[in-house]
Amino acid sequence: MRKLGLVLMSLTIFMSGVSCYKISVVSAGTVDATTSNDAGSSVAEKVDSESLQPELSEVTIPDAAEGSMDIVNQLEEDSNIESELPDNEDSNTLTADTINQDSTESNTPVTGNSNTDNSEQASKESVTRSQVDSENTSTQTVETAQEEPGVKQGWILENQNWFYYENDVIKKGWHLLDDNWFYLHPETGARQTGWVLYGGSWFFLNHDTGIMQKEGWVLDQYKWYYLDPATSARKTGWISSNGNKYYADPNTGEMQTGWLLDSNNWYFLNSGGVMATGWIFYENNWYYLDGNGVMQTDWVSYQGNWYYLNPLNGIMQKEGWVLDQGKWYYIDPVNSTRKTGWIFTDGFYYYADPDSGEMQTGWIFYQDNWYYLNSGGVMQTGWVLYNGNWYYLNAENGIMQKEGWILDQGKWYYLDSVTSARKTGWISANGFYYYTDPNSGEMQTGWILHQNNWYYLNSGGVMQTGWIVYQNSWYFLNTGGAMETGWVFNDNSWYYINGNGIMQTGWQVIGNQKYYLSPLSGVMQTGWFMDQSRWYYAYPSGVLAQNTAVGGFQLGQSGVWLPEIVNPNQVYTYETMAADIALLQQNYPYLIKTEVIGNSVDGRNIYAVKVGNGQKEITINGSHHAREHMTTNLLMEMIEQYAKSYADGTSFSGYDTTSLLNNVSIWFVPMVNPDGVSLVQKGHASAKNPQYVLQLNNYSTDFSSWKANIRGVDLNRQYPADWANISGNTGRPSSQNFKGYSPLSEPEAIALYNFTRAHNFKTAVAYHSSGQILYWYFNQDSSVYNRDYNLALKYGALTGYSLVNPTSSPSGGGYTDWFIQDMRQPGFTPEISPYTYNKPVPLSNYASIWEQNKAAGLMLALDAMAR
Repeated sequence: MRKLGLVLMSLTIFMSGVSCYKISVVSAGTVDATTSNDAGSSVAEKVDSESLQPELSEVTIPDAAEGSMDIVNQLEEDSNIESELPDNEDSNTLTADTINQDSTESNTPVTGNSNTDNSEQASKESVTRSQVDSENTSTQTVETAQEEPGVKQGWILENQNWFYYENDVIKKGWHLLDDNWFYLHPETGARQTGWVLYGGSWFFLNHDTGIMQKEGWVLDQYKWYYLDPATSARKTGWISSNGNKYYADPNTGEMQTGWLLDSNNWYFLNSGGVMATGWIFYENNWYYLDGNGVMQTDWVSYQGNWYYLNPLNGIMQKEGWVLDQGKWYYIDPVNSTRKTGWIFTDGFYYYADPDSGEMQTGWIFYQDNWYYLNSGGVMQTGWVLYNGNWYYLNAENGIMQKEGWILDQGKWYYLDSVTSARKTGWISANGFYYYTDPNSGEMQTGWILHQNNWYYLNSGGVMQTGWIVYQNSWYFLNTGGAMETGWVFNDNSWYYINGNGIMQTGWQVIGNQKYYLSPLSGVMQTGWFMDQSRWYYAYPSGVLAQNTAVGGFQLGQSGVWLPEIVNPNQVYTYETMAADIALLQQNYPYLIKTEVIGNSVDGRNIYAVKVGNGQKEITINGSHHAREHMTTNLLMEMIEQYAKSYADGTSFSGYDTTSLLNNVSIWFVPMVNPDGVSLVQKGHASAKNPQYVLQLNNYSTDFSSWKANIRGVDLNRQYPADWANISGNTGRPSSQNFKGYSPLSEPEAIALYNFTRAHNFKTAVAYHSSGQILYWYFNQDSSVYNRDYNLALKYGALTGYSLVNPTSSPSGGGYTDWFIQDMRQPGFTPEISPYTYNKPVPLSNYASIWEQNKAAGLMLALDAMAR
């Protein structure tokens, strides 16, 4: 190099964001390079090895002056510094011996302003920086002292590129100047900047000065690179620097940050590129890296606690359940460590082994108590079935109860003192016997059936013996607690227990024999005894005497000693009728059936009495009209006499009663109007609303002429048969003739109407009084006229009553009018007794009435049997 004269110019080049290099041309003919470390100290000082997230902005590239490469064997002090650079065939190390090669050698370096992956952009960057350098140095020029006019020496800026001349000759290739290496384009000699590929390695030339950086960190285009201090080449892979480890991409050499997969291991490099170890928090998740920086998975022990890291991504599970190799573990939500012992989560208790942390199932023994955890690990309460046995776990704390009685949801159970399992069947405890259900184990109360025997356990579950009262009935339990049935001898008396175990009272038929058991005590009666004011006799065996004479007293079929039940020669009241109906049914249960078909206005029963067992049926009713109550006397005596004839097996008035009543049943409704009859017989005091009937009767207490029901409606004008055209209607409630405001407005008429419609009666008769006449016609057509007329003739002949001639417009509204019209069967209305005007038939007429009509029912039954 030629010696230069006085300093003609100072050229200052700023390295952006890193260092300021000041190059001065001095009279001694050497180039002096000094630095101004505006950016701070070295990368080792800027990257905090203990921080997981250092700031990259604090990391700077060390000045070229601070690092030294011993690549110049000898610095010539002569003004003409010429380096002899030997061939570099086998080494990529950049030294003074290898760097100055002929530009035509095969290992001529690739130059540019960036790495090869972005050479076009690097070229643009180079141009931009050259323009900036040109602008910054536009006022500066380099003048050289030439020994010969026109000879170029040193750095010359030409066409926006720097060239280095020696004696007017452009230098090319590597060039060492003032202990700094420059690379000049091998063809053009232009000074290069940025990355240069040489000998298979990359070197970095300062973008502003072109000085090759010898070692340490380089920031280029916002990317960090590391230059090996030994070779000054860009280093890749793992890098140890200043006590920290970094990783540079094997292809680009860029320093990596974030997650890195290397050799099937994950590493984490913080924002300063430093490899992390220990715990790191990244994107709201925790990870653990061992001392080599390898991301851990599965279980990690740290400071005495266990943590779980996802086997797939290494994320620490913060809380909740973990399934690992078929075992469940629980992560504490408070500190994310594996929890042991009792765990309460989602409303349930679990237990984890104190050593392994594994969630337990089945039985566990903890602090002298047993607990049971189901297959899901949940601590159980209440009943648990295990190996065929039931165990009880306290509903509050899950502790297994070991023995004795427990109350669960209102039910008592017993736990065996030996096995702690729920006991079933008979249990002896505290001197008493109990019974628990074989399936549910519940302590039983009340009746239980065990091995075909019934037992009774009181409300406390204790088995009972002896007499007990249950739902108002008496039962007898033997000394073993079993309920007795049949005859029981106790305290010198006989009792009878039915098949349901209930002690019987009153009349009982046992083995085809009739017995009477005291209604109060149930004791079987013997000898003479009274029931409902009637006398009976039972043999010493308790069997009731029937159809025999005992001590001169005749006993009937029912065993009762009595005169005639029905006494028709009296004012026959509703109460007498009701009592006699009950007695008749009691004495002739095989023949007589009764039912209540409805109720009167004042609530009295309207009885229907069936006599006979035949499927064909006829019906006879009486006392539609209150003052005509003699018809009830007649019908009640018919019932009794037909029944007695049937029981005795004898004929009645020439009719085979047994045969007739086995084929035809006669339904009697003896008193259709019980309120009205009671009013006529007993006066207004018999009515529920006495003032009302007094008012209708013009406040007269003589009701003997009353025909209507208690509301003043004539019941025989209530039926839907030409009802609108009934003549003689009073238009308002009255003692007689008021047809009502509509048909079937009165409960008595409704009851008889519904009762009739419920049966298929072949004939219907409504007895009235008086006049000894027989109504039989109500607009019959020719198809049934002769049938009804011929039967009316027989009826008239039997009774001696005159047939009422048919008229073109019968009044209607009567029961038999409706029956003939709707049922199209014969219907008759006999008027008994000679005419008595508007008064009741006197008792003195009854004997003749009976003689005239006593066989009427059997005669009509015979006719019905043939139809």
